Amino acid sequence: MTKEEFLIQLGKSIVKYRLKQKLTQTEVAYRCDFERGNLTRIEKGKANVTADTLLKISEAMDVPVSKFFNFQKKN
Repeated sequence: MTKEEFLIQLGKSIVKYRLKQKLTQTEVAYRCDFERGNLTRIEKGKANVTADTLLKISEAMDVPVSKFFNFQKKN
């Protein structure tokens, strides 16, 4: 898995948990104290997200950080 593929899968995972809770990008970004555009880039795999940012997102959605990494490598 390349870095780009990893970031895309991570972003998709964040989207999945956000939508499960029926949260908008704006709501999550507000809870994280950053711009919605930042969350958009993370969810699209366009940003190399830091551990600190992942922790903020997980706390904002009340989802353990480890859940974001629960994806399978595609062949």
